[in-house]
Amino acid sequence: MILKRLSRSNFIFLSIVFCSALFRVTNLDLIEFKIDEASNLFLASLPIFGHPFAPGGIVSSVGILNSPLFNYILFPLLLISLKPQVVVLFIAILNSLANGFFYLIIRRYYNNGLAIITTLLIAFSPWSILFSRKIWPPDLIFPFFVILFFGIHKLLVDKKTIFWIPTIASAIYIVQLEMASGFFVLLGGALLLLQKPKINMRYISFGIIIGVLPLIPYLIYSFQNNCQECSLLVQTLGKKLSAKHLEVFARPFQILSQGNLRSVIGSYTIVFADNFPFAYNLRILFYSEYLLLPIGAVLFWIKYKKFRFFLYATAGLPILYFLFGIEAQMHYLIIISPLLFLFLGSFFSTLIRSKNFLIKLIFISYFSFLILYSASYDVAFFKFIRQFGGNMDGDYGLPFYLSQEVKENEYSKYKNRHDYQQIIISSYIPLYIMHGTSPFARMIYPYEKTEKIIPSLEQKLKDKPQDPRVLHQLVSYYSITPPKESTVEYLREKTRKRKEYAKVYDEIYAFYLQNKLKEVRKSPRFRLLVEFPQHWDSEEIDDKVVIRSSDYYVEIEADIRNFDKSSSGENLEDATYKTTKAQILNVPTQKTECITLDKKWCGTFYKPIQFYTRTFLISYGYISKNDIGVMLKNYKDSELLFSLKVMDEIVESIKEL
Repeated sequence: MILKRLSRSNFIFLSIVFCSALFRVTNLDLIEFKIDEASNLFLASLPIFGHPFAPGGIVSSVGILNSPLFNYILFPLLLISLKPQVVVLFIAILNSLANGFFYLIIRRYYNNGLAIITTLLIAFSPWSILFSRKIWPPDLIFPFFVILFFGIHKLLVDKKTIFWIPTIASAIYIVQLEMASGFFVLLGGALLLLQKPKINMRYISFGIIIGVLPLIPYLIYSFQNNCQECSLLVQTLGKKLSAKHLEVFARPFQILSQGNLRSVIGSYTIVFADNFPFAYNLRILFYSEYLLLPIGAVLFWIKYKKFRFFLYATAGLPILYFLFGIEAQMHYLIIISPLLFLFLGSFFSTLIRSKNFLIKLIFISYFSFLILYSASYDVAFFKFIRQFGGNMDGDYGLPFYLSQEVKENEYSKYKNRHDYQQIIISSYIPLYIMHGTSPFARMIYPYEKTEKIIPSLEQKLKDKPQDPRVLHQLVSYYSITPPKESTVEYLREKTRKRKEYAKVYDEIYAFYLQNKLKEVRKSPRFRLLVEFPQHWDSEEIDDKVVIRSSDYYVEIEADIRNFDKSSSGENLEDATYKTTKAQILNVPTQKTECITLDKKWCGTFYKPIQFYTRTFLISYGYISKNDIGVMLKNYKDSELLFSLKVMDEIVESIKEL
């Protein structure tokens, strides 16, 4: 009875929405929830816990802050629930509804068959599903694209100039959600103007104002910080112009189906193939779309002359990405994926409407099988994630239900706090993301404000040593610039007095080592740590810690009974010894260099030092190779002098663990 009351188009609209929701709103315990998703949720939740809205979003791949638009969109949802599954549910529903409205638009301005085919392809496309169920700005590009698509048709076909407002605003919003989409917006906008739509500056101005409104806090913040984001963007684009990525031309084909999904599940593609052979082996059916897309594009070009500029803008995007050196990221193609499906749909629509019954039957069957196989692949994919998601090494990461279980156990003591959910969310953000040199950390925890509340922060750290938010703020404070040795020493001493500072110290020390291109060898047995260059190796054998390069070694020997007499120079003839004062572990000692009569370096050793209950002898020497005698180097050799300086720095870095 209900179905009879519904018009045919309404029934199809609901069917499209249902099909779109089938794999978007289900299996929400398997959603991706990693650093980016948690950071977005954390930023949007700030006002709920008494903080102002953040003036920006997460950091983009080029290292600058994104617009805060996504924060504003999420905020009303977070008033309902802070649980990631609930937020993703709304995003998935929005994408499903957008696909339903995409059907209505195509039906109105093209034809019903093309509308059904295009939106069904989108409904079951693996990549389209993946990009519509995450807490990530690109996952809202499709709904805004549908508004943009509708506005353009109202301008060109119905001549309704008031639609400049949603057209301009949605275009600006799309760029705020994903900066790379700006290439398409600019190119598409230029091509749209060539179609000579009726111009109404009043409505265009309204559209610009509405589109720019969410950017105002971002622009003010950027201006107050001397527009560091501007200079960084210019520098980044300048570097990228010299890079060329040919893979970008393959991405439009791959995003239609399951191409490049290896990046999502990593090496476990083999496991997927073994456990779901039907879904994996029939993927060749998807590859047929690579051939059909160009044919469909030609058919679209022939049939819809007024909308050819869509085809030009779509084809032009990868060319622009190539010319500007933009990496071939799959999500950079979200903006054109609806048009790609529209062109592919043009192929099926044309053949299915053929007057030849056999051709019609073949392509109806082929399209139906393609949809059924897409659905079966989606089922297999989610089963695979549930079964093997805990071990995958791809971009998908740990499924939400597994990571959440770990987090809830770790922070169970805070379960009754009003900010428990924010604690859990922030725990997904590693400490290295909060280095004060990052614009993200500087935005959330301004150095000047943190400096004023250090005593209260330290008290919070004592009371709640596991609270990741406190750790984040302290890490940000101590790394506002790349840490110096003095900062590391200060935190090391602080940690000895207050063990809760250990995580802060460890992170700042790791940042210091990274910045200095060093690694560290920790020996709990000897209660020592030693820093050394990243290209050197280290090992602990018996009573020795050995740091070595390809030509030299530094040896810290911890059992005086095994000291090699040769290390002290006692059995070396025809050599002189240069002795200077030194200090290791705050213990005065002597450094002796062995120099042969013909001015060649034959080793360095230090007078044994006492540290706790052990006596240590430290020495440098050459690495013997293939049982061939070592060729001594001239003491004034520039390479040797540099290596001796490096070895001196290694010894000077020895500290108590």
